Amino acid sequence: MNKTITAVFFILFMSILISNTCYSDDAYSEGISGNASPMIEHPTIRMVGESVKIKYEQYKIFVDANFTFYNEGISTTVLVGFPDTEPFSPSDDPRREKREWNTLEDFHTYVENKEVNYEDKYYDIPVIRHEREYTKREKWKIKNVYFPSNSFVHTRVIYKGGPSYSNSIGGSHYSYMIGTGRSWSGEIGKSTFTFVFTDAKFISILRGPFFYYKKDKGDERETEYDLKYKFERTRKNEITWYVESFEPPETLVFRFYDHSRFQPWEDINSESKDVIKISEKLIENSVIEKLCLFQLKILRNEIYAKHGKLFNDDNLNSYFYKDSDGIIRHKINNNFKESDLNAIERKNIQKIVAYEQKLNLMK
Repeated sequence: MNKTITAVFFILFMSILISNTCYSDDAYSEGISGNASPMIEHPTIRMVGESVKIKYEQYKIFVDANFTFYNEGISTTVLVGFPDTEPFSPSDDPRREKREWNTLEDFHTYVENKEVNYEDKYYDIPVIRHEREYTKREKWKIKNVYFPSNSFVHTRVIYKGGPSYSNSIGGSHYSYMIGTGRSWSGEIGKSTFTFVFTDAKFISILRGPFFYYKKDKGDERETEYDLKYKFERTRKNEITWYVESFEPPETLVFRFYDHSRFQPWEDINSESKDVIKISEKLIENSVIEKLCLFQLKILRNEIYAKHGKLFNDDNLNSYFYKDSDGIIRHKINNNFKESDLNAIERKNIQKIVAYEQKLNLMK
């Protein structure tokens, strides 16, 4: 693994190393916490598995993350940290002057199913982002974990938190930091990330959901990360991603977006990768499998709305022809008829209906 560290982290690491311990972390939510500092690889303790469940409900996420480690070396006590970052001050980054920040709420941490105490510690980390330099204050929740020789150890964190920031289309994003898992020895063995969207009318997971910050001309830009994974719709409102044997970059996150007013496929940004050309080509299974039932209903009726169909459902008429924000997505055509639909549109409607029926049979 990459052994590089920043000067700031080196000082922190050395101060801890004096007491014969090694500084590492088990998990991290960037939506609450910002970016992780580069970590040093622990020489003998591997993260053999992690299972993360993220539930989205009314602009909050509820996280339950479980980790399994194996210590191949001598018995040791390790300081395990979980970041809970303080907000940027307005002077550090004027663009975030009006942003409301949330720290972790109802945070609990466990070792071998027993809740343990933690200590809050603060560190100031220099950051360069979007060609600006500023200081980020990180608050870390630190606990001591004993790792017996040649043994498995299980840890767990649960908490809730809010969004990261409002974006240009009136929404927010939520991120769970995976990259800090590289602080353990070797590759992460097996990971599952389950997303539960009980109230997700405008949630987008069409892209990614794995992103990282890639250096570009001296700056760091968010980029989709080419991580090999499998995913399946495990329940009506639940999707699970499976990843095995991987070493994440330091800034790798599991991310989804809440667009608040717009569906992810709407052509708000001409360069958006989420746009679905629903009248021009058949929808892929990988697209409809990432949408909730509300979104499937909207997408299916979007085909009719493009041709101006007036619906019996007042909510659909309001959504497509003038919503509460005054947004007019399409124009009513009083002369609409079914024959206005082309062959691809009819096939897409059939495909969406079939998948809606399948979901309604699931728990």
